[in-house]
Amino acid sequence: MFVNTCYSRNQTTTGTTIGLGLSLIVASLWQIFPYLGLSGWLIVYALAIVSSWVARKLLFNKTQIYALGADKWAIALSILELFSITIHSFLIYAGDRSPSICYPTATLITLAPIIYRSCQQPSNWAFYSIGWCLELLVTEVLRFWQPSIISITIANIALGLKTQFFGEWWHRRYQILPPSFNIISLISGVFSNILRINNFCEWTGFSSLSIALISISIGRRKEECKAIVYFGIIGVFISAYQLLFYQLSVVKGGAIGDVLIAMSALVTSIMYVSHILHPWLISYLRLTPEELQNIAHLYWI
Repeated sequence: MFVNTCYSRNQTTTGTTIGLGLSLIVASLWQIFPYLGLSGWLIVYALAIVSSWVARKLLFNKTQIYALGADKWAIALSILELFSITIHSFLIYAGDRSPSICYPTATLITLAPIIYRSCQQPSNWAFYSIGWCLELLVTEVLRFWQPSIISITIANIALGLKTQFFGEWWHRRYQILPPSFNIISLISGVFSNILRINNFCEWTGFSSLSIALISISIGRRKEECKAIVYFGIIGVFISAYQLLFYQLSVVKGGAIGDVLIAMSALVTSIMYVSHILHPWLISYLRLTPEELQNIAHLYWI
């Protein structure tokens, strides 16, 4: 195939040649290490991804057609790698698999070339892949210390907020932000709320607050996304009530009158703070005074 590619220089032949070369390496390792196991092979595939993108960099100025073939094989192997580790992550939290250091190692090895590749040619898909890797890395690592849904929920809240803070910094510095930053942070926030849907605990309100703050941060950047700001403000109110209801649920034997007094105090406190911060809220949320007043009317209703 290498000889054929010298005469027929197209992406099909070069891709086939590179694929056969990778197959030769895999078959040789299979003979040498017949009992390597799935976790070991994932590390092998991660190293193959590293090699493919390094080869792309070395070949790009010499023979671009081979560089493109190596790039496509690296992308295909990355997708296969991430899907495999994702399935394992679901299985270990379902109790069907035991944790292994090989899986976070393979994820970390895969993450490095993806970041390297995205620095050369940034794209939304590259940022999605980085977010996917970080999610898997956190999930696999937490399995060794705190194997619970609550710990993953908290980790997703942190990932979503950190992604959004990084997006804010990026937007201020370069005056442009790839849509993937917003989508990744929203997915992290929504995923954290889905995970804790059957749990009502001290973290429930903070989980709702996280996605509310992410929504507000996204919606305030563009005029056409202003509706997301409204959903974010509603989320802030909901999270405040969730925090209150949890505290009330902890106190046993509370009368209904005490509950109503606490709710009334929360209502008036929120509106009084909003009234004090009225000028700052208009500036930060990028709403008109009439729009903010309409939100206040709806809240009272």
